[in-house]
Amino acid sequence: MSNTLQELLAERDALDQRIKELQAEARLEAISNVLSLIDRHGLKENDLFSSGTSTKKNKYSATKVPAKYRDSETGSEWSGRGIPPVWLRGKDKKDYLIA
Repeated sequence: MSNTLQELLAERDALDQRIKELQAEARLEAISNVLSLIDRHGLKENDLFSSGTSTKKNKYSATKVPAKYRDSETGSEWSGRGIPPVWLRGKDKKDYLIA
């Protein structure tokens, strides 16, 4: 193994550059193919990328949960789900339970 460190680093740099070139070529080819398919099938942007609105109801839709805890000073409430609010951190939750 007669390669010096400098020679190996130069080879790596050359390989990295060649990899970037091939990736750019592959990307351009993929874009060309996609544009060809879009044109061939008459697709529009909303056919490909949904806006997130759908007539189907989301299976995991959020439901409003009643508050379990209330800060008497500010009136802030917390349901007990998720990250505890700042006003409740380090304190006994029992003191803030809503009756």
